[in-house]
Amino acid sequence: MILHPWHDDASVRDGGVTYRHFAVTIKSNVNIVTSVISALGDFARAMSELFHERYDPSHVGLIISYEWTGSLLGSLAKRFLGRPLITSIHSVESMRTSEKSLLSLSIRGLEMYLLYFSDLVVARSEEAYARALAEYKVPSDRVRMALTSRDMTSIVMEVLEGP
Repeated sequence: MILHPWHDDASVRDGGVTYRHFAVTIKSNVNIVTSVISALGDFARAMSELFHERYDPSHVGLIISYEWTGSLLGSLAKRFLGRPLITSIHSVESMRTSEKSLLSLSIRGLEMYLLYFSDLVVARSEEAYARALAEYKVPSDRVRMALTSRDMTSIVMEVLEGP
């Protein structure tokens, strides 16, 4: 199952995967950090409904999040479910902007915290891999590189199968 923010609550099934959309409150005229943080309540509502009314939480093997925005929501799921969190990154803040604004520094701070909170960081580019190690000092045994979807699938299967 893939749980992600959307404009309404709905489910779509494609093959063996269920895409569960959950409605988030849209806030206009706010920055991205405020928007993501304000979505936490909507995310908690969706998770509560799913795991208290529809699905057995013990069937969740791991949580996969994307970028810092997803890892903030993924960290909530990790705490709630007690499962490992993999964060997939295509970039880090210094790759997206060179400015040192308060917003950029806020994103960088959240990103650093959330990468550390993740059990595994999967970089989707060589530059993101290098920057996760050098700029954010994520321990090298917790950073992997997946340049293809096949690489990502292999990493997910390794984590699911465990040691």
